[in-house]
Amino acid sequence: MPNQLGHSTKSKTIVVGCPAPYNLLTMALYRKQHFLPAAYLRYFSDDQKSCTRDSRFWSFDGEKMGRVSVESQCFENYYYSKTRAKEVEDSFRRKEILYCERADTVRKEGKIPAEYRTGFILLMVDFALRNGIHKNKTGREGISAYHDRLSMFFEVLLLEKQGQRITNPEILLHIDTYWRLEIISAPAASQFATSDNPAVFCSFEEPTGEWTPIQVILLPIDPYHVAFAFDSRFLSVPNNFANFQDLIVMNHLQFANAARAVYVASAFSEGDLVELRQLFTTKRNSICEVTNEGWRTVKQCIPPQHNFSFVSLLP
Repeated sequence: MPNQLGHSTKSKTIVVGCPAPYNLLTMALYRKQHFLPAAYLRYFSDDQKSCTRDSRFWSFDGEKMGRVSVESQCFENYYYSKTRAKEVEDSFRRKEILYCERADTVRKEGKIPAEYRTGFILLMVDFALRNGIHKNKTGREGISAYHDRLSMFFEVLLLEKQGQRITNPEILLHIDTYWRLEIISAPAASQFATSDNPAVFCSFEEPTGEWTPIQVILLPIDPYHVAFAFDSRFLSVPNNFANFQDLIVMNHLQFANAARAVYVASAFSEGDLVELRQLFTTKRNSICEVTNEGWRTVKQCIPPQHNFSFVSLLP
């Protein structure tokens, strides 16, 4: 067919070479990168008989509540990497598959077998450190900043050996020796909330007191179970059942730790929403960021007078 200049046109295939890391199809397929896995959030489905990536649950953003899809939450385009998108997503997917196996066991049996507990604690830490609340100000890709956080968490916050090179066997030995994991069950007719930043680092101390090491890591698994990892040098857990006051404190920890939203399987009541709006209005925004000089993160403080009923603090 003649074109506007009177010449006939022909189609021509042009092949443009891209640098190896920038495969356009791969980049398109892995653009949407969840900093909190849909594999995690699906267990808070409002239909607990069908927990899938297509499930829906209730989200509250500080102002309004709405029913949203699991898949639509907690992602950014190329949050971790554009140049290594498939490699990074494949690596996280392997961990997510393992997490789902353990979560399914908890939902069936109410516990995690002893031989898997250290691995599950590491998954809890990983959910905390890969989260989108940590702003990347390194000038490098997000996956590089994530690896920085991993190193600093284990060296500085967990083993308290800043400036020393820590090996994987040392980390595993430390967790095996000192840390324990229990699954805490919710009281009847109640539900645990989760959030867009659900793995909470805690210690029993006054907020204005001196710094103490991380003593507890909390992660809601579904509306009825919370994974409670703790340093046995500071506390013990004589039983595995939360009372209603415990549930309130753990849900408030989720509200405090959230970046933008909290999630529940059953919608909050109007009375709850009034209180939640007030909590979101007064809560301090967490400043979590990674730079080339270091990492700034947040730990939640539980005053000793609000001790959980299932916890015994050691002298």
